[in-house]
Amino acid sequence: MLNSNARLVSIIRRLPISQQSPRLLNIGCGAFVEAPALRKLLPGWAVIGLDIVRLKKNSTWLVQADAVHLPFACKFGLILVRHPDVNKYPERWKTIFENLPVYLDGVLLVTAYTFDEIEFVRNHLDLPPISVSEPPLAPVDLVGRDKYYVSVNTK
Repeated sequence: MLNSNARLVSIIRRLPISQQSPRLLNIGCGAFVEAPALRKLLPGWAVIGLDIVRLKKNSTWLVQADAVHLPFACKFGLILVRHPDVNKYPERWKTIFENLPVYLDGVLLVTAYTFDEIEFVRNHLDLPPISVSEPPLAPVDLVGRDKYYVSVNTK
């Protein structure tokens, strides 16, 4: 399997990211294996992973919390949601996506496996999508099932 971090990095490199709010929040990050790649890509940024289940103890970059009630008083220049299980927990994800604009001062990137999942995001997020253009994304071994949704909020 090809490195999925390379794919993620290739998407983030072309996003219109501002240094105004140099904080990244990865919602539903699990063990947050992307953290080293994201820190390298965004030097000087606070890179925070949030998951409802704590998988790594004594980590300053991994927060155990419920994304329905985010425990932050700041805004983030980049919020990342990778492959949310919107079909299993639709009401929870509906609330999460409806609340995200309050915490976003920049770009939201949601990755998904299906167009139906992306449509769910579109229906419950009060931010319009933006287009992300060439160059081609890094290859990934997902047999064409890798989709993404990008939005910008500068309110």
